[in-house]
Amino acid sequence: MFNQLREWLNKNSAMVTIVAVGLLCVSLGAIILQSSGRRGGPRVVDVYYFDLSSGKVITAKSDQFPPIDTGSPNTPEGMPPGVRAYLFACGECPSSLVGMTPEQLAAKKVYIGWLEAYTPDAKAKLEDMRDHPEKYNDPAMYDPMMEDFYNTGMLVRTMLPLAIDTKGTLAGDKWFPGNSEPAMMIMDGTQRACGDAQLPTPCFPKR
Repeated sequence: MFNQLREWLNKNSAMVTIVAVGLLCVSLGAIILQSSGRRGGPRVVDVYYFDLSSGKVITAKSDQFPPIDTGSPNTPEGMPPGVRAYLFACGECPSSLVGMTPEQLAAKKVYIGWLEAYTPDAKAKLEDMRDHPEKYNDPAMYDPMMEDFYNTGMLVRTMLPLAIDTKGTLAGDKWFPGNSEPAMMIMDGTQRACGDAQLPTPCFPKR
């Protein structure tokens, strides 16, 4: 199934490496900062989420870990419908995108680059890190734990199947481990969604 993905990745190895390293650094930094929030870390802010049941953009607090309950029904697989959404604009970001569908976002030249969720085990560990930071004072504890999250615990899903993979390999509601070949391809596709001459602008609520 992934032979075509491997061929594409081999031809674009340098770009994929940059994107993958950037993603892991940003995600790892966010996890560590969120887990240290109760020790005087950064303040909790609103971030964009996507409600898989309603099909609309929502917000949630940055110290939560998806999937989260939103008041909408769970997905057919039984997963809470609220997942982290990384929004980008081809140009300036509107001040608020709450309540918009992907089609309404597209009309404003905004798109959801990818969705993020965690397996139940990874989410439970992250919440424990957040709620009991005293248990994780030794920095050496982070390495094996984070590696496991990125191998199996962090999940990524595309919202741009046509822009990324015209053969449909990544289309639909497929979730991939964060460090997998399909996930790396999703990240790279996000960076190229505005065309080769323009880098996308990350969008945040009220920022």
